[in-house]
Amino acid sequence: MNQYYLSQILGHRAVTMEEILDARERRASKQKALQIKHQKPLISFTLNMPGDIKTFPLANRVFEEGIMFIKNQLKEAHVTIEVLKICKEKTGHECFFVVDGDPESIKRNMIDIENRDSIGRLFDIDVLKENGQKISRKELSMEGRKCLLCREPAFVCARSEKHTKEEVLLKAVEIMTDYGASLEEE
Repeated sequence: MNQYYLSQILGHRAVTMEEILDARERRASKQKALQIKHQKPLISFTLNMPGDIKTFPLANRVFEEGIMFIKNQLKEAHVTIEVLKICKEKTGHECFFVVDGDPESIKRNMIDIENRDSIGRLFDIDVLKENGQKISRKELSMEGRKCLLCREPAFVCARSEKHTKEEVLLKAVEIMTDYGASLEEE
């Protein structure tokens, strides 16, 4: 996949680091408000999208697929969705699920989605307990996320900047493109 093809897919809706940081603060505020109001576990879903372009048609389609995966997984686990809130912003789409169920069990189900196939590697699905505490994979004695490129622990590659943002973005777009092609074949 070359740079021209990538720019055709992504377009030119870049966001600044300040906008990304502001969006994180707004997301945390939304999470807190939902938890205060409902006093239930919360699922927060976004895409792991490297670089400064967070929304484009292919990513939007993958985001919608992620919502469907979460809904289906919750239904199979007999977990009730009490509130579903979707926020579409140029800094990246967000979806919040207020649910009625055991947060640790729900987190295990969300990790299943993240680990199921290649597209799940682009999903960032956090589960927060009623008190707002995020449940980590480590807390559940589960293996951490792997790098998209080399399968080393993702946090190690990110911290050391082992790969460029462009390399990671190219891989993410390749995963989305392959997934989109598999949908069209069905």
